[in-house]
Amino acid sequence: MKDPFKILGVDSNSSDEEIKKAVNKLRYKWHPDKQVAPEAKKQAEEKIKEINNAYDQIKNAEARQKYQQEQTFGHGFDGGFDFNGGGFNFDFSNFFNGGGNNNVIDVYLTITEAMQGINKTISYNTNCNYCICGSCGGAGAKGFFVLSKCSSCNGSGRKNFCNQCHGSGVKNESVTVKLPPYLSINGVFSIPNSNINIRIKIKSTPNINLLPNGDIILTLKVNLSDKNKNISYKDGVFDINVPFNISDSKERKIFKGKGYKKNHSDLIVEFDINLNQ
Repeated sequence: MKDPFKILGVDSNSSDEEIKKAVNKLRYKWHPDKQVAPEAKKQAEEKIKEINNAYDQIKNAEARQKYQQEQTFGHGFDGGFDFNGGGFNFDFSNFFNGGGNNNVIDVYLTITEAMQGINKTISYNTNCNYCICGSCGGAGAKGFFVLSKCSSCNGSGRKNFCNQCHGSGVKNESVTVKLPPYLSINGVFSIPNSNINIRIKIKSTPNINLLPNGDIILTLKVNLSDKNKNISYKDGVFDINVPFNISDSKERKIFKGKGYKKNHSDLIVEFDINLNQ
């Protein structure tokens, strides 16, 4: 199957308006009535069919979403996405390393969240498709041979009032993603069938510090009265039970292979001693 984006000379980030304008130009260029020779007329008719078929596949956000899902998962896929409802769910195991020219949204996690995995809702801004003019399809003009300004939208391609974006052309949407444990910190990942890239960041916490090599420093607050006792710490990821001696004030307890990079980094436990108790 030919790529409809290539046929129309647009990319996956093009708006409805840009796609409609590209289609109008191609329809004008290949209109059969402009051809004289029978063979050229027949070729133009086939070209118009190809253009129309391509346009049907990607003419709006819903159509593009369906086309891209079929390319990723095959025909008949129903992923349960709901762009129009303001959010959708997606398993991050289907994500892939991203980049490109798309904007990147920073997603901040605590160390515990990053090591456990978490469902995260991300808000982002996107072009509003609700306020596209129904008369011209967002092109701002009508016609094949001679384009004339659309009287319904006065050439703007948009409705005079939109209750979704209130005339800004931009609306806020959200996506809920299932983040698996131990994603690469500062790594950029793309959500399939969307223009969203996310970058994983670590949120600072008072007692847990992630080092560049993947080692984790866990600082435990203790009192002098805790001397010779076992100090416990548990938060869903860490389950620590270590002995505390006065000499430990300048020492570290190291748990090999328990850092963020699993077997390739360590968990380092330090003590913050309250000398007043």
